[in-house]
Amino acid sequence: MDNTPAPPPPHQPGLPQPQPPEEPPQQVAVWYFIAATFIFVMPGLMFPDAAAWVRILLFVAGLLVIAAGGIQFAKEIRERRNLPPSVPPAT
Repeated sequence: MDNTPAPPPPHQPGLPQPQPPEEPPQQVAVWYFIAATFIFVMPGLMFPDAAAWVRILLFVAGLLVIAAGGIQFAKEIRERRNLPPSVPPAT
């Protein structure tokens, strides 16, 4: 019979468990705005002879990407405000 002690349980109630440091949330909204800028400029740079409907379609697509970027930006701001403090309060 082996007399080695059993390993401790992975979680003991009452003892604080060390938490891995949280990474800051990723900033994605800026890429929406950069993409919208390229969408707005694309007809003039790449397709100077494009029909009016193509220019209007790309303009509307750019507006939609800006709106999506605004929604993503609001979400990121909300997440930054709701971040838990990095140091737990002393008890």
